[in-house]
Amino acid sequence: MSKYLKEDSRKHHYETEVEKKISLELNRISTLREMSNEAKYRLELNYKTDIVSHDDFGKGVHYYSTIIKLTNICKLMCETKNFSEDYEKYINQAQHYICRLEEFANA
Repeated sequence: MSKYLKEDSRKHHYETEVEKKISLELNRISTLREMSNEAKYRLELNYKTDIVSHDDFGKGVHYYSTIIKLTNICKLMCETKNFSEDYEKYINQAQHYICRLEEFANA
């Protein structure tokens, strides 16, 4: 009987690979969020000192909220281990919006 319990307690190779991929993707999502938070902070500082116009600030906040929505979707996919074909598309869109947000933040 203990032989069977030992086998159940061991992880299969594919299980460790899936967990490794999920942990890497969650780290990637966290990095994207950290970058967007830093850019939003700089954007807010520039807006307070009148370096950034009201319209540009509004666009930046829109990009930030879109980034948060996209990363929430990707995080949910990771946590449920249900990666769709749109996962990479969402990550790429979030990266694109971070670049746009940083353009407004560095103005």
